[in-house]
Amino acid sequence: VQEKPALSVTVIAEDMKCLYPLMHHIRQMFDLNADPVVIANSLEKSKRVSKMVSLYPGLRLSRFWDPLEGAVCTILGQLVSLAQARNMIGKLVAQYGETISNSETGEDVKLFPTAQILAQAKIETIGTTRMRARAINELAQMVLDGNLRFDSSSDSIILRETLLSIKGIGSWTADYIALRALGEPDVFPSEDWILKRALKKHPDIQLEEYAPYRSYLAAYLWHEHINNSSKKEKK
Repeated sequence: VQEKPALSVTVIAEDMKCLYPLMHHIRQMFDLNADPVVIANSLEKSKRVSKMVSLYPGLRLSRFWDPLEGAVCTILGQLVSLAQARNMIGKLVAQYGETISNSETGEDVKLFPTAQILAQAKIETIGTTRMRARAINELAQMVLDGNLRFDSSSDSIILRETLLSIKGIGSWTADYIALRALGEPDVFPSEDWILKRALKKHPDIQLEEYAPYRSYLAAYLWHEHINNSSKKEKK
């Protein structure tokens, strides 16, 4: 019985050469290279945040498995409910994703659409706005042209500026993509309504004091909101 938080991964592959890059990718996705002690010490600037850190020690900053997929899903999720976003993402994959056969089960499954497909797809047909559909078309084309990169060499400031140049992508979306696609440790999506409420509720939290780990501060504030919401639902 596992008594401590742990991550268990099962890999099924014909060629084990994929194992090292795959494990590197998994470590990035789950932020396993972060030093929770250093981060915790850097966040303990106020009593409220210190309490959150002690309640949820070692909180990690999870990243998108696939940055393009994550960016597209973030754009589709703007100003709609989680259920609506899931519905549109499902339609997008069903309509434009490549069908492959699962090597273990033999079942047909859909892959998330490639940048080549998304650049030309009529995405508004899945129920999103024309502006967001065009934003996804443009984002995918910029990825194809090499003008938008999500790899480890990417600079979060340049990425944010590039995203903001796309009509239909605002400050919150650009910040969230930088945070989740690159794992940037010092991005605080200040336009996020949960974070806005948290800062208003706790005026002793001064953002500049939490650099260079403001992404983790955001993660703790989001986590606290989710935890408090769950408690209210149970009552």
